[in-house]
Amino acid sequence: MKAKILITNFHPKRGGGHKTYVETIIKSKLIERFGIAVAAPEQSSIFEMCNNLYIQCHPLAFPGNVKELIGVGKSIIGLNRIYKSFPFDLIHCNGSRDHWIAVYWKLLFRKPTPLIRTRHAVKITRNDPVHWFVNQRLTFRQIYVCESMKHLCEEGKALKLRNSIVIPSGVDLEYYKPIVKDQVLTTRIGVGQRDFVFGSVAGLGAHKRVDVIVKAASEMKNERQFKIVLLGHEEGARKILAFGRDLGVENRIIYAGMVEDVRPYISIFDVGFVLSDSIETISYAAREMMAMGTPLISSSYCGLRENVDEGVNGYLVRPGNVDEVKKAMVSFLEMSNDQYLSFRTAAREKAVKNFSVAQQISGLEEVYREAVLSRRRTCELSFD
Repeated sequence: MKAKILITNFHPKRGGGHKTYVETIIKSKLIERFGIAVAAPEQSSIFEMCNNLYIQCHPLAFPGNVKELIGVGKSIIGLNRIYKSFPFDLIHCNGSRDHWIAVYWKLLFRKPTPLIRTRHAVKITRNDPVHWFVNQRLTFRQIYVCESMKHLCEEGKALKLRNSIVIPSGVDLEYYKPIVKDQVLTTRIGVGQRDFVFGSVAGLGAHKRVDVIVKAASEMKNERQFKIVLLGHEEGARKILAFGRDLGVENRIIYAGMVEDVRPYISIFDVGFVLSDSIETISYAAREMMAMGTPLISSSYCGLRENVDEGVNGYLVRPGNVDEVKKAMVSFLEMSNDQYLSFRTAAREKAVKNFSVAQQISGLEEVYREAVLSRRRTCELSFD
């Protein structure tokens, strides 16, 4: 009989990288080797995605505010209701809110069910008796998605997680691969035939620091003609476009909306960029762009530095440093065709070597099997 796994995610609406992470699991070979179900808020994009993919998904909110004690209680009871209909052997949590609900359920109903937590955002791990007990004793394994993240989260006086492991997040290299530039799309969004395109599909949140490349563009007067193409939510786009107007470079910026399939847009990028200064770990968007042979200008924050080999498949810049971004942009604009093509080739090669989703799934499968085995041993000892 297949072991049963419940994957939880707390995001009430958009899931960002969490959604991609969950989608990666339920579209992989793991769905054949384990019985997998998902628990997520009913209005979330993850819940909708699971329904579209015919994956069993249970509606469950994961409140995290101390003022929401009644909601927390309902979620704990709701999780136990799921257990009765789908007696899962382990829970794979993807955030602090769902992790805490799982912990409360485990303690209240005295279940030996192992908890696994993937840490998706850079947050210092608090070092106090409560967090030590929850993270070291009640959680079977903590997963970091890159080495740099582990170092940042556990630096200084932060809690050092003895049960942590690094399983780098990957992308589907067959889905994200070099394709011919979409000329129809190029014309439709207003990119000229001679325009060099700097683009991003990494989102437009404040921590993404798209403002840095806009500021850099405002200081570039005599360089080759270029455009900055942005994808993301409209709220962030409005702020960036207003900022561009204030700097007099609105004619260089193209907002292309929010789309499900980013590949046609990546195909028209000459260079991608991800300039985050906080929160970000590895950025699926960065790895998707590189997998399609698009070199990057990337900040050196956390795991973003692990994506780029300086001067080979892109350039690394210090977070928020306009001068360094401008220098990297000029370098690409002034490159010979042969130099540029070598960057594109190196971007794809780096992705093939380091960003394979198969490596991620193999790592997760090993952790799942270890967790299920530990549960069976615990149950056997309890029976004896």
